Amino acid sequence: MPTRLKLCDLKTGCCGKVCDIPESCPLRDRLLDLGVYPGCKVVLERRAPLGGPLAVTVCGKKLSLREGEAAWVEVEAT
Repeated sequence: MPTRLKLCDLKTGCCGKVCDIPESCPLRDRLLDLGVYPGCKVVLERRAPLGGPLAVTVCGKKLSLREGEAAWVEVEAT
């Protein structure tokens, strides 16, 4: 059974599938507009040093998310 964790907790280079963005997330609409929605594939490409943004690929699109934003996205590691 695949493991569920937050997007910010994925290891660099690992893939996952977005499971949920909670209704209580203040960034939910923005994340959905960017294409981060349940069921889509996500890859954590890189982490900036010193707590900087994360480079992720979501459904083929490159995005940069802060750790706090990525912490709202629940993924299933694959």
